[in-house]
Amino acid sequence: MALNCVMMDPVSNTPVPLPNESILYHQGSVQFLLEHGSGYPGDSITIQAAQGTLYLTNQRVIYVSKKPSTPAFTDFTVPLANIRDGLFVQPWLAPNAYTCVILPTRVPNSPLPSGPCRLKLMFKEGGGFDFSSTLRSVSDRIAEGFQTPTVLEPLPTYSAAMQTGEGNSHHEAPPPGYTPAHAPAATPHVVGWNPEVTSPVETRRSTDNSVPEHLSPPPTYDESTTHS
Repeated sequence: MALNCVMMDPVSNTPVPLPNESILYHQGSVQFLLEHGSGYPGDSITIQAAQGTLYLTNQRVIYVSKKPSTPAFTDFTVPLANIRDGLFVQPWLAPNAYTCVILPTRVPNSPLPSGPCRLKLMFKEGGGFDFSSTLRSVSDRIAEGFQTPTVLEPLPTYSAAMQTGEGNSHHEAPPPGYTPAHAPAATPHVVGWNPEVTSPVETRRSTDNSVPEHLSPPPTYDESTTHS
């Protein structure tokens, strides 16, 4: 990280980009607070600004102060690789804020402390969630070596035909046919049996209309007296 070293374009009043750098996000009316140490006098450093413009590029975070509370504070910049533990906060009675830990960059004769610092950005006019989500997305790409994250890679295209070694298209076999779970059972095939021919037993049952003896009604009273 560094203080008061951002080059500004006098025409557009925006930071001059580094090689292969592009601005992804910018937001005005952002309050800045950078702290280091335990908070006791003589053991802490505080740099703050009541209002300024925040820029996010594909390489760094830039803050340009408009109303600095710390004398001689004009701007702040930090590489994205030096930002740790980022957290987007939405309090009830205060503006949305983004907090993180800044790892210092070893710069000779720098007024900044050599240990980690705590950075807090307060968004008075919104835009904090967009900053947090964009920063997280860019940081993920940096962590994967400036490549597209694995979770964002497109799926491979599907091709129904597979090319054989001779250059002929070879189609895969179709899937097996669907058989219902409650399909009627097929009639078993018995050698020498013809379902068109009626068996003698069934023929006799169909032609015999007499009532079996065990199913005939009981004799009347007169019939039983005559036989006795």
